[in-house]
Amino acid sequence: MEKEEILKRLELLGIKNYKDLMTVINIPKRTVEKWFLPSGNFPSWFIYFLELLEENHKLINDKKILEENLINSLKN
Repeated sequence: MEKEEILKRLELLGIKNYKDLMTVINIPKRTVEKWFLPSGNFPSWFIYFLELLEENHKLINDKKILEENLINSLKN
Protein backbone atom coordinates (compact mmCIF):
# COMPACT_ATOMS: atom_id res chain seq x y z
CA MET A 1 0.00 0.00 0.00
CA GLU A 2 1.28 3.45 -0.90
CA LYS A 3 2.21 5.88 1.85
CA GLU A 4 -0.27 8.47 0.54
CA GLU A 5 -3.14 6.00 0.88
CA ILE A 6 -2.09 5.16 4.44
CA LEU A 7 -2.00 8.86 5.31
CA LYS A 8 -5.46 9.41 3.80
CA ARG A 9 -6.90 6.47 5.73
CA LEU A 10 -5.31 7.74 8.95
CA GLU A 11 -6.75 11.18 8.35
CA LEU A 12 -10.24 9.69 8.01
CA LEU A 13 -9.71 8.32 11.52
CA GLY A 14 -8.70 11.76 12.80
CA ILE A 15 -4.98 10.97 12.83
CA LYS A 16 -3.23 13.83 11.04
CA ASN A 17 0.33 13.56 12.36
CA TYR A 18 2.66 11.43 14.40
CA LYS A 19 1.47 12.99 17.68
CA ASP A 20 -2.10 11.86 16.96
CA LEU A 21 -0.87 8.38 16.09
CA MET A 22 1.10 8.16 19.33
CA THR A 23 -2.18 8.41 21.25
CA VAL A 24 -3.17 4.98 19.88
CA ILE A 25 0.16 3.18 19.49
CA ASN A 26 2.91 2.53 22.01
CA ILE A 27 6.03 2.92 19.88
CA PRO A 28 8.97 5.27 20.48
CA LYS A 29 8.38 8.81 19.27
CA ARG A 30 11.44 8.87 16.99
CA THR A 31 10.26 5.76 15.17
CA VAL A 32 6.77 7.11 14.58
CA GLU A 33 8.14 10.52 13.54
CA LYS A 34 10.23 8.85 10.83
CA TRP A 35 7.14 7.22 9.31
CA PHE A 36 5.64 10.67 8.67
CA LEU A 37 8.76 12.18 7.09
CA PRO A 38 8.64 12.57 3.29
CA SER A 39 11.40 9.97 2.99
CA GLY A 40 9.91 7.70 5.67
CA ASN A 41 7.87 4.57 5.14
CA PHE A 42 5.38 2.75 7.29
CA PRO A 43 6.38 -0.83 8.24
CA SER A 44 4.61 -3.68 6.48
CA TRP A 45 2.74 -4.75 9.63
CA PHE A 46 1.22 -1.28 9.94
CA ILE A 47 -1.44 -2.11 7.32
CA TYR A 48 -2.91 -4.74 9.65
CA PHE A 49 -2.82 -2.30 12.55
CA LEU A 50 -4.55 0.32 10.39
CA GLU A 51 -7.29 -2.17 9.47
CA LEU A 52 -7.86 -2.87 13.17
CA LEU A 53 -8.09 0.86 13.88
CA GLU A 54 -10.61 1.28 11.08
CA GLU A 55 -12.71 -1.63 12.35
CA ASN A 56 -12.61 -0.26 15.89
CA HIS A 57 -13.64 3.17 14.62
CA LYS A 58 -16.56 1.63 12.72
CA LEU A 59 -17.71 -0.33 15.77
CA ILE A 60 -17.60 2.78 17.95
CA ASN A 61 -19.67 4.70 15.39
CA ASP A 62 -22.15 1.83 15.08
CA LYS A 63 -22.50 1.74 18.87
CA LYS A 64 -23.21 5.48 18.99
CA ILE A 65 -25.90 5.12 16.31
CA LEU A 66 -27.51 2.22 18.17
CA GLU A 67 -27.49 4.18 21.42
CA GLU A 68 -29.10 7.19 19.71
CA ASN A 69 -31.74 4.98 18.14
CA LEU A 70 -32.49 3.35 21.48
CA ILE A 71 -32.81 6.72 23.22
CA ASN A 72 -35.11 8.00 20.46
CA SER A 73 -37.28 4.89 20.58
CA LEU A 74 -37.61 5.15 24.35
CA LYS A 75 -38.71 8.78 24.03
CA ASN A 76 -41.53 7.81 21.66
